[in-house]
Amino acid sequence: MHNAALEKAACEAAVRCGMVDMTGRSVPAIDGFGLEINTSIATLMRECVRESLTLREDCAEWFEKVINLGYFEGKA
Repeated sequence: MHNAALEKAACEAAVRCGMVDMTGRSVPAIDGFGLEINTSIATLMRECVRESLTLREDCAEWFEKVINLGYFEGKA
């Protein structure tokens, strides 16, 4: 997944190639939203993916542990 720097570079390259946003202006923006919000979205998406991969490893056995503790049998 790309990062904020690559998002910025891609938007700026698109403008150099003639892209216009929905307002008809030749600015590095997507759907009327400028670089700041678009790079923030890229960062947020990247962090969501990174965190979910970390949690997948950290919580790989959580359900088995819960079952073994008897939470679904009224033991706990």
